Amino acid sequence: MCRYRVTRWLMLLLLCAMAGCSSLTTTQPLGKPASALDTRKLAGIWLTPENEPMFVHHVVDNRLRVAGVDWDDDEPQLRKMEVLVTTDDDRMYFNVLPPQPEEESDAPDEYTIYRVTPSEGDMLVLRILNIETFAKAVENGQLSGTVDRNENNVHVKLTPKESELDDFVSPDKAAEQFILDGAIVLRRLK
Repeated sequence: MCRYRVTRWLMLLLLCAMAGCSSLTTTQPLGKPASALDTRKLAGIWLTPENEPMFVHHVVDNRLRVAGVDWDDDEPQLRKMEVLVTTDDDRMYFNVLPPQPEEESDAPDEYTIYRVTPSEGDMLVLRILNIETFAKAVENGQLSGTVDRNENNVHVKLTPKESELDDFVSPDKAAEQFILDGAIVLRRLK
């Protein structure tokens, strides 16, 4: 289990992946691009579970730019990322791209996926993919990708073709494909 006190918002899982915790990324986003209107509605200021503000700006079409501030000792550190908002039937997903250092700008995009459930009172509930479920799917040949296991962690990199990931993820299997406990709840401030 990660014991690092890192970014307190969506970057948590991305940074955990870099710090050695289990991770799951995909080279293809899940779902089809959401409408610009639906994406624009997400712009504003959101509070994380730790009451940290997260600033969300609609860039274009289904793209959001998200920024927040972490504190490294007494110095503020700007954290930012790109989010592709997608849908599949009535479900919404955030496909989160971590910031890439310039020397890695030619590397293919790798997304971390969150299932987004709007809730009453201007809240969003985010759930991550279940790493073990997707690791087994890769190992069984149901999904393209690689699985790297060691005694403490599992790292899954999905490399799905076309609609392979969309076809695999099913609302009927949400309980096994997404982690339902421990969701991240964001509350809109503005």
